[in-house]
Amino acid sequence: DVYKRQVLSYPHNPTTAVAPLSFFKEAVHFCQRHHLVLVHDFPYVDLFFAGDAPPSVLQADPDKTVSIEFFTLSKSYNMGGFRVGYAIGNAELIRALRQIKATVDFNQYLGILNGATTALQGSQTHVNHVVTTFCQRRDAFIAAMHRIGWHVPTPNATMYIWAKLPEPWSTDSVGFCTNLVEATGVAVSPGAGFGKSGEGYVRFALVHEPPVLEAAVDRIARFLSR
Repeated sequence: DVYKRQVLSYPHNPTTAVAPLSFFKEAVHFCQRHHLVLVHDFPYVDLFFAGDAPPSVLQADPDKTVSIEFFTLSKSYNMGGFRVGYAIGNAELIRALRQIKATVDFNQYLGILNGATTALQGSQTHVNHVVTTFCQRRDAFIAAMHRIGWHVPTPNATMYIWAKLPEPWSTDSVGFCTNLVEATGVAVSPGAGFGKSGEGYVRFALVHEPPVLEAAVDRIARFLSR
């Protein structure tokens, strides 16, 4: 097999991990040595809750020798479903992307593009509100989980909680999720769905307000105590 690209995405879905700049520098050097394209998906650039902002791969590759980075407006600007974003990076890669896009789909409706432009160029106070909202949801959910005895790590980024499953479900994330939703109506994502290394974990998405998340945890507690 001939490898042509390395694909990264940090802050990471589902694990919520944030990679340091040193990691990206190592990745850039690796791709330069092996003549690979480095693709970085960066949808959670704004969704961090403390400390320094997550680094961009372009900080490690300022001359854009091998890198291209993708951003979507679906998270920071609540434009999920509009399918709008942008790419920044190596000029040759951008030209190739434009050529591919021209043959596989059409441009977005102009109203959506104008809305995206306004979102990016206007006041960013809404983004701050989005971050605060997810931080509050995270804190409420983590506190509720700890109250029922399920101690999960507190993520510093993204809109997810990546949790190690308790016994007897530690090797059956699909079974846990299937039984949980059937018994309680609470839907979570099995770690196995993200690859072999995800088995034994589940991903909770913080897509509801704190009272709903806390009620979901109460249902989870009743399910685990059966």
